[in-house]
Amino acid sequence: MAIDFPNSPSVNQVFTSGSKSWIWNGTSWAGNNNAGFVGSQGYTGSLGYSGSIGYTGSSGYTGSLGYTGSFGNTGYTGSLGYTGSSGYTGSFGYTGSYGIAAVNDSNWAFRAAIMDFEGTNGDTFTNEWRNNVEVALTNGATISNTQFKVGSTSLSLPVTSTSGKPMCSPALVAPLGAGNFTVECWVYPTSFTNSSFPGIWDLRSASSTGIGVYFSGTNLIVRVNSTSNSYALATIGITLNNWSHIAVERVSGTITLYVGGTSQATIADTTSYVSNQLYVASTFDGYAMQGYLDNFRITTAKAVFNGAFTPPTVAYPLTQYNVVGSTTGFAGSTGYTGSQAAPAGANTQVQFNNSSVFGASSSLTWNGTTLTAGNISSSGTLAVTGATTQTGILNLNSVMVEAYSNVSISTNTLTLNLSTAGIFNATLNSNITTVTLSNYPSGAGQAASFILMLTGDGTARSITWPASFRWPGATAPTPTSTLNQRDIYAFFTLDGGTNWQAFISGQNL
Repeated sequence: MAIDFPNSPSVNQVFTSGSKSWIWNGTSWAGNNNAGFVGSQGYTGSLGYSGSIGYTGSSGYTGSLGYTGSFGNTGYTGSLGYTGSSGYTGSFGYTGSYGIAAVNDSNWAFRAAIMDFEGTNGDTFTNEWRNNVEVALTNGATISNTQFKVGSTSLSLPVTSTSGKPMCSPALVAPLGAGNFTVECWVYPTSFTNSSFPGIWDLRSASSTGIGVYFSGTNLIVRVNSTSNSYALATIGITLNNWSHIAVERVSGTITLYVGGTSQATIADTTSYVSNQLYVASTFDGYAMQGYLDNFRITTAKAVFNGAFTPPTVAYPLTQYNVVGSTTGFAGSTGYTGSQAAPAGANTQVQFNNSSVFGASSSLTWNGTTLTAGNISSSGTLAVTGATTQTGILNLNSVMVEAYSNVSISTNTLTLNLSTAGIFNATLNSNITTVTLSNYPSGAGQAASFILMLTGDGTARSITWPASFRWPGATAPTPTSTLNQRDIYAFFTLDGGTNWQAFISGQNL
């Protein structure tokens, strides 16, 4: 009988047929004589009983404290809190006393052009202050705070190999004419390689005779009467990356070139210069200097220095008014022991050395906009009349005393003269039907303020305020009638008295 062995058996696989069995050895089926008969599968036994739950063991010992874990990541930023409510409006401060009045700059009429090159870093324009005209800067020239001689900025000229006219102000300056004149500025060259003759300034047009100052390497050239190509050469040697004061001045037909206040070259010249086209930091031909330029000024019909001088290191005045001292007050008068005589010309500082009135090394400095006081003190009363402008922060080391005025109500009219005081006191002994204000600043950009105190006389009174008084909620307060109790009012205007903001600072005080 044939035996049907399994196909593809595994090693040691047993095959049984009848009472015999075979085992696969990997090569063939061999007889398995040791194997007995394979019995049939027995029955599955029943599930045993579940044992009872054992006793709960005793608690183990508490383990030692583990190591502190590392800090977690920073949490997200919380949302912005609610905006708090506005605080109460503070009461008005006392009106400041008047400052020192400036006097007229006697040389202002001779100033043909003034440029201080002050502005915001990167500006591409500047102001020609004598004529109050804005001038555009071109070919990379800007206002810069990198270098400056006075103030905080200067005119920066780009360091390039190209030529161009960074600043031209046609028809802004008066012609030099045939008389005396002075042209001056501070220069800070950073290179002499931009062209053969880089210009500092050039006053001429295509159709007129002109004059200019140029670099020739480290030397300086004044070119006069450009149609005849006459020159004055200074071989002093200007150094790079340093400020030098350059002045060209004509006195009685002789031009002098000054460097640092010292004469370096002269040339005879009686040319009548008629051009009013000024090129700054370049020549008419467009040969520009490289570096910085500051504090530029042209004075016509007058020589400012007329000999050796100390170069000015303060900004030139930009307005007609300049503190230079008066012949009776600051010009070495007997009233100020040891005081210095009044500065001449365009000097902008009054110095009081060891003055018995103002203290040692005191000074007043006017920059055209702001009057700055240095180390000024007084052991007595300093009385000033007239008006002044205070900018910035005024620091007082002692109490400020301000005049006040006791006024009365006449025929139901209350008259307040703001030139006499900033604080007024009156007894409210009758109704007020008219309030008259006088002598307060009324110019554009000027504010004025005053305080009014009204004391009750024991009778209810009424006040008819001017229509220009603007009260909170458009409602004026009812005056206090109690005997000897006081109401305090505060007022200010920002538009020359057209509108007055009115407030009650306190009642029944």
